[in-house]
Amino acid sequence: MPENYQSKYLAAAVQMAPVWLDREATTQKVCDKIRELGKQGVRLIVFPETVVPGTPHWIWFEPANSELFLRLFTNAVEIPGPTIDAVSQACRDANAYVILGVHERCGKALYNSLVHIDEQGEVVNVHRKVIATHSEKVIWAGGDGAGLKTVQTSFGKVGGLICAEHNMSLPRHALAQQGEEVHAAVFISGSARRGEEFNTWVDTWCRSYALANQTYVVCAQSVATEEEIERFNLLGPGGGSSIIAPDGTYLAGPLLEVEGDIIAEIDRVQGMRLYSLFDTVGYHGRPDIFDLRVSRSRPSRNLSAPAPASLTSQ
Repeated sequence: MPENYQSKYLAAAVQMAPVWLDREATTQKVCDKIRELGKQGVRLIVFPETVVPGTPHWIWFEPANSELFLRLFTNAVEIPGPTIDAVSQACRDANAYVILGVHERCGKALYNSLVHIDEQGEVVNVHRKVIATHSEKVIWAGGDGAGLKTVQTSFGKVGGLICAEHNMSLPRHALAQQGEEVHAAVFISGSARRGEEFNTWVDTWCRSYALANQTYVVCAQSVATEEEIERFNLLGPGGGSSIIAPDGTYLAGPLLEVEGDIIAEIDRVQGMRLYSLFDTVGYHGRPDIFDLRVSRSRPSRNLSAPAPASLTSQ
């Protein structure tokens, strides 16, 4: 084992409500939470999909609402930029690796992006959701494969996917091919709108992901604020975050209807016990039959948030 190898550590899924469509206030809330969890010894912290600055509920109810789009666009996150600088400082203060969902603004386009920031405050990967789901296409441009990577850390190879990407077989397998050990599964406050139906999807996607790819899954789903619930007549706050072991069982959660932190110990050695049962990219993957190739390019017009050149496929 490498000298800095960590077999056991604490991970957290943050079930958080944004300060809806307010980038600065939500960023401060994120940074406060990082520092709070760092004091508890948490090493890996996962925040929900596009939590900065929040879920764009109107795209399912009134997709042509340009005023709400304008609020979102002007409160979106540039990478690099002040929001990422603030979160990076919090990572350094907490000695924590953070995976954060943001609305990323690049030129005139918005992307649904997942940002990895390490303990030194360095942005080590930016994954853009490869294809927006259903009405989401109204506001988000399609992503690419540049950030579809695992990141090698002292506590394992870490990857992540966004919401319905978990229903796409090839992105799942692309991360499995890179030896992913811990997976961040991030979601909007979908159960606030769809109720138990959405949580059934999340439960199915995340538990099957853990078992099929032999990974721990840290599932972070946001909850809706009172403003969102009243404005869009939502069912409630929603939520359903959890941490799942590689055998598909819950280590913590799911947590419903309230903000909160779901914390559990990741034990990499315990996870290895399942390798003798399944081997997704080895003998069970039949690489002699199947060959998945991923384009790692990011179009030159969309390079505000490059996937760092130092991050090759692990």
